[in-house]
Amino acid sequence: IDLYENYLIVRKNKKYGVLKYKFNHEKTKLDTQVVLPVQYDFIYPKLFNSEAQSLIIENNKLYGLLLLKTEQNLNAKNLPYKLTLPIIYDDISYLGKCQPFLLKKNGLYGYSNTQEKTKYKKLEKFNCNFARFTLPNGKKGWLDMKGKEFLDK
Repeated sequence: IDLYENYLIVRKNKKYGVLKYKFNHEKTKLDTQVVLPVQYDFIYPKLFNSEAQSLIIENNKLYGLLLLKTEQNLNAKNLPYKLTLPIIYDDISYLGKCQPFLLKKNGLYGYSNTQEKTKYKKLEKFNCNFARFTLPNGKKGWLDMKGKEFLDK
């Protein structure tokens, strides 16, 4: 379906997967390796353009985040990918370059870079390394990029 750098997003029987490919000039054919088996409800490819080569994957109406192995992140075990966020979230939003992914689970929000917990009733985008938040009990404050909270007085 889609071609990004050395990866193909493929679809079969309404399920999606990812192949890594390399053109073999001697045999004039594509050599492929399965990165993700064709078993996911959807794979959001627009994130191939981000520096991290991240993909949001969907299965059974839940979302997770996958990091593809590239030259920059070769520490990712022997697999061609690393599941950086489990497929347990109601939604994962890409907010733009230099922004972490916004996570939603059970009506609460969190960020992928600070913690995988979703504990905020309201959570805004980061601006100058701080994001405004509201807790379920109504308390408000600021969250820094490392996950430290600063409650309003």
